[in-house]
Amino acid sequence: MNPIASQQNLLAEALQADGWSIVDRATNLADWEYYEVWTLESQWRPAGLRAFVLFLFDPHPSSEHPQSKPVWAVECTSGSPWEAGRRQPIAKVGITHWERGVTELVESLAGFRNGLT
Repeated sequence: MNPIASQQNLLAEALQADGWSIVDRATNLADWEYYEVWTLESQWRPAGLRAFVLFLFDPHPSSEHPQSKPVWAVECTSGSPWEAGRRQPIAKVGITHWERGVTELVESLAGFRNGLT
């Protein structure tokens, strides 16, 4: 079961409404830092522009549940997390106050897209 499915659904819907499509969802990653990585592609001008959404594991999980690694933040970047030197941050929000975080992520991605036109 996906523990953050509802948060991901809210973000996916907001991204789609703002002209982004999710073209890849990388899961079950070997990298300890990422729960999931989405590759986004702009449907609006400039069409084809890519960005990445990184769902980050808590680097300091609870001592009560050391096996449980909750997602604590979401970061958007202009480059793939696996390409050294290309990962420029666009936005980063905590998973708490998620509705406000979704708005901030979408607005930051729109600014990134508009800054390149």
